[in-house]
Amino acid sequence: MAYKSIVVLGHSEYYPKFGFMTAYEKGIIVSFEMPSEAFMIIELIPNSPEKRSWYCEVF
Repeated sequence: MAYKSIVVLGHSEYYPKFGFMTAYEKGIIVSFEMPSEAFMIIELIPNSPEKRSWYCEVF
């Protein structure tokens, strides 16, 4: 599928076990309110989140 990263909104003590870090640490922020420690990312390809705008949809 060629995904470079996976972003989740999840429990801050669960996802880091699998290599996730806060998206904030990678410079990714969203325009809506949420706990920053729960918004996490894992890079499938190193250094993949480029410095650009991200679109996030809440389901």
